Amino acid sequence: MQCVVGTDAEGYDQVESGSISTGASLWLRGTIVKSLGSKQKVELKVDKLITIGQSDPSFPIQKKRVSTEFLRTKAHLRPRTNTFGAVARVRNT
Repeated sequence: MQCVVGTDAEGYDQVESGSISTGASLWLRGTIVKSLGSKQKVELKVDKLITIGQSDPSFPIQKKRVSTEFLRTKAHLRPRTNTFGAVARVRNT
């Protein structure tokens, strides 16, 4: 679900400071509203945001691309990648 955090939301300072990164664990409270975008029907308009846990920057799968050679050494991370997830969806149909 897409979550929209406005500048008036409690905890927005965490977003501005950049302390929230990909993989962080968040607790969000808000209102479900009709989405203005065309890809989803609803979205969460956030009133309050609390960071529960930070993402470890050394975790191998962040925003960067990883090679299939690297994933051979980290087999437990393969399902989390787009490539292997797409292959699993194709094989499942």
